[in-house]
Amino acid sequence: MTPFTELALAVLTASVIGIILKALRQPLILAYILAGIVLGPIGFRVIQSEGVLVTLSTLGIAFLLFLIGLELDLKKLNTMRVSAIIVGVGQIIFTALIGFGLVRLFGIALLPSLYIALALTFSSTVVVVKLLSVKQDLDAWYARLTIAMLLVQDLVAIILLILLAGLGDPSASPLNLTLSLLWFLLKGCLLLASALLFAQTILRPLFLRFARSQELLLIGSIAWCFLGALLADIAGFSIAIGAFFAGLAIAQLPYHLEIASRVRVLRDFFLVLFFVALGAQLAPVTSINQLIPALLLSLFVLVGNPLIVLALMGVLGYRKRIGFFVGLAMAQISEFSLLLMALGKQVGHVRTEDVLLVTTVGIITIPLSSYFMLHSETLYRWFSPFLGLFERRKPKHDIRQLPEIPLTDHAVLFGYHRMGTIIARSLDRLRVPSLIVDFNPDAARMAVAEGRPCVYGDVSDPELLADLNLERARMIISTVPDYEETEMLIRTVRERARRVPIYVTALSTPDALALYETGADYVIFPHALSAFHFSALLRTSRLDRRPWTLERKQHIETLQQMITKELPY
Repeated sequence: MTPFTELALAVLTASVIGIILKALRQPLILAYILAGIVLGPIGFRVIQSEGVLVTLSTLGIAFLLFLIGLELDLKKLNTMRVSAIIVGVGQIIFTALIGFGLVRLFGIALLPSLYIALALTFSSTVVVVKLLSVKQDLDAWYARLTIAMLLVQDLVAIILLILLAGLGDPSASPLNLTLSLLWFLLKGCLLLASALLFAQTILRPLFLRFARSQELLLIGSIAWCFLGALLADIAGFSIAIGAFFAGLAIAQLPYHLEIASRVRVLRDFFLVLFFVALGAQLAPVTSINQLIPALLLSLFVLVGNPLIVLALMGVLGYRKRIGFFVGLAMAQISEFSLLLMALGKQVGHVRTEDVLLVTTVGIITIPLSSYFMLHSETLYRWFSPFLGLFERRKPKHDIRQLPEIPLTDHAVLFGYHRMGTIIARSLDRLRVPSLIVDFNPDAARMAVAEGRPCVYGDVSDPELLADLNLERARMIISTVPDYEETEMLIRTVRERARRVPIYVTALSTPDALALYETGADYVIFPHALSAFHFSALLRTSRLDRRPWTLERKQHIETLQQMITKELPY
């Protein structure tokens, strides 16, 4: 079988398994590893010329780190919350220490145990951000803390990749190892400084010429990535680290976003081959002695990591709800974990069995943690009574405190964005006092800036709903489009206040009908409302332009008010 045939089968198999796992709402990284396992020695033994896949997958690693360096905005480090840095670093330290102790209990050597323990500390930015997007929670407070912590992890992972690559022969004396590491760090600083200087003096005018042609911009960026990788290889670094330095050097150029969008496609393709090659190199778990460590370490990542994050956030004064959600997001290992183990095997620090152990942990934790995140609300309701141990009596970061207003005969408005801003103004004209509830910190701050009573909170938070005096409200309005959260809100309201009218939002006809059956008094269906409104204008105007001119003027005035007041439209 030719190398091209093997490559074609690898891509086809990854695509088929990817379709299946996508239907199961699983990350595609898992599909690529499983494709390698199916085609490797565990499965049909199709892949024979591993050198081809390994070479191509090396390009995937290089493009991954090139893109990370390219997208690394150093300004974000200055604005990052201190608490996210503390929890991020603290989680890495405690997970590594406990993980190291667990791995040593299995009789694994010192250096491989260090690698495995560090691999357990990193969570997948790709998986977590994708799931947050699916849940439409990217603007939530806990999501912002989670992404900031993942950025901390990525930075630590890159530093570790550089340091561990410089350890050299593990059998050398401690003095030689120390000197080798210091020399390696010195070379790294010189290489990075040279890349940054080269970018400012030569690359800036050169890329100005490249930017005049989209094709030249792409090929010039790839050429610079390869040059950085080549120079790093000559200096004794890994190709991936050289690619990272190359990306970091041009991250400050005005074209970095355009370059990133074009390189991302290449990265995704070659990373597929990296994970397929990783799966193809795995041997089957042949004994219970190999399976037990994988299961125990998976349990530690799935349960131990969230508990460590929950405890650290509780000490800093966060509520147990936010700590629980952030902790669940950390309950899997990362692509950096697999990259770290691959690098360790390449330089002779770890064995194939150690790589298999960490990969098995990834295969177990990635799908399970995905389900944890997708059903985090249900899990929180189950475990909430037991989480008080991780929360202060008076949380320091309690940003959902209720405003000092009488909660009676009022309207509760969930979601102060788009429709919410217009609905709030209508309530003002009706002289109905309104209480805004929003999980987007920016929207909550803007509502407060307008002088509106506002609570930071989630429509699915039962503890918050209990504090809002829903039974004394005049009406409850929700512009939150999520069906499950809206259904739970209706049931909660109907349990507490059967006669309070509740108006909710749906994005599809089946959801709207189901919410009516659940007990909603009226369902806002934006698409249908827009069509009905437009149809009404058609009928009343009789194709005369004057009514349209008035409607257009009012529409423009509303949009300008939203922009000038900087509302989260």
